[in-house]
Amino acid sequence: MTLQRISQFFVLLLILIGSSWYTQSAHAAEGDVYGWAWSSNIGWIGFSCEQTVSCITTNAVVGVDFGVKLSTTTGQLSGYAWSPSVGWISFNSADVVGCPSGSCTPTVNLTTGEVSGFMKSLQTDSWISLAGTNHTSPDTSGNGGVTFATTTGKFSGFAWSSEFGWINFQSSTTISVGTTPIVDTTPTPTPDCSSFFADPGTATAADTIDISWTATNVEGSISGVTTSYTLTQNGLDVANFNPSRQSSGSYNFGPVDQNTAFNLTITNTSTTNPNSSASVMCIPTDVVFQGDVSSNKLNLIIGRTTSALNTVSDIYASGNKALRINRGRTFALRWGMVMDTPPISCTRSIRNGSGGTDSTTTAWEATWASAWPKAVDQSGSAAFTSSASTPLGSYTFNLSCTDSSVPTPITKTSSSVLTVTNSTIQEQ
Repeated sequence: MTLQRISQFFVLLLILIGSSWYTQSAHAAEGDVYGWAWSSNIGWIGFSCEQTVSCITTNAVVGVDFGVKLSTTTGQLSGYAWSPSVGWISFNSADVVGCPSGSCTPTVNLTTGEVSGFMKSLQTDSWISLAGTNHTSPDTSGNGGVTFATTTGKFSGFAWSSEFGWINFQSSTTISVGTTPIVDTTPTPTPDCSSFFADPGTATAADTIDISWTATNVEGSISGVTTSYTLTQNGLDVANFNPSRQSSGSYNFGPVDQNTAFNLTITNTSTTNPNSSASVMCIPTDVVFQGDVSSNKLNLIIGRTTSALNTVSDIYASGNKALRINRGRTFALRWGMVMDTPPISCTRSIRNGSGGTDSTTTAWEATWASAWPKAVDQSGSAAFTSSASTPLGSYTFNLSCTDSSVPTPITKTSSSVLTVTNSTIQEQ
C-alpha cells in the first residue's frame, strides 16, 4: 500500500469516528428524535410515536404518527411532541413565529451543541424556551439550558415555561437522536386509599361539606412517583380541587343543593417509566340532601275571632297558643306555613282531654276541613262555635305538614289548646 493511500485511509477513519452519531443514528433514522422530557407540573412529554405501544391507536384522531426530527444539515428541529396533560407541543417554525424574544425557530448548533429557540404548546398557547438568560446553552453540566452532545447525539439540560415551570431533558430516560433508548419497565406502585368521607353525610342547604381523605403508598412516602388527586361530584370534576399532593387532608367543598356522590381517584405517575402509571378509586362517599330546612316554618294560633287573629303581623312569632272560653262562645284558628318546595302534605286533628275523639271534635274537624284550601296555601283561618252542651275540658288542635321533595322528608308540627269552661269561670 502506498504512503498516499495510507494517508487517505487515516483521514477517512478520523472523519468516520468524529461523525459516528450522524452515520450510525441520524442518517439511519432520518433525524428522528426519541425519548421523553419530564415536568413535575404536566408530567411526561414524548418525542416519538414509536416509543408507545398504542401510539397509532391513541393518536388516530390526527390521522398521522407524531414525532420530532433534527435536520443533520441545518440543525433545525421540527415536528410535534405529545403531552397527555397539555396536548401537542410544536417544534415547527411556522408555529413559533412571534415568540417572546430572540430567535424563535428551535435549532441545534451541530458544532457547539448550543440549542436555541422555542417550543409551543398549541392547546394552551404556552411558550417553552429551550435556552435563555437563566438557562444558557451550551452547558454540558446538565444544569443549564437544553444542550446537545455532538459526540453522542443526546440532549440534556432544562427548558422553561412560565406556565409549566422547568422541563427536564435529562431525566432517567435520555432524549437521543437515531436510536430508541432503553425504557425502564418497572411497574408503578399502586396507591392505597385508606379513608375517604364527606361530613356531614346528611345535609341541608345551610351545611358546609368537608371532604377528608387518607392515602398511603403515594408521593412523599415512596420514591420514583408523583401523585395526583381527582375529585368528582356526581361524575363531574371539581375544578378547583388542589390538595397539593398531600397524602391526607381535608377540603371545604361548601353547601350542596341535591343528593351528591363524591369520588376520589388517586394516581401515581412514574418519574422513571414514561409508559407507567397506577390509579385507585376510593370507595365513594355520599351526601343526602335534606333541603333548605332552615326556612321551613309552621304555626297554628288560636283566638276569639278570625278578624282578631288576622291582625297578627308575624304569625310565626305569635304566642297565641291557648284560649279559654265559656260554653256557647265562638273561637277561631289561623295557620301559616313556609315549606321548602312541593309536594307538601298536611294532616289536621283535634283531640279531647282524654286524647280521643267525640262528637264535638268530629264536628270541629269537619268545620276545619271545609275551611282548608284545596291546594296547600301559605296561610288560612277557620271560625268555630261551641254550644251549651259542649263538654267541658281541654281540646288540642294539631297541624302537621311534611315536605316530601327531599330524600329524608321534613315534617313540621304545631298545636294550640282550647279550654271550654262553664259560665262561672272567667274567660281568657
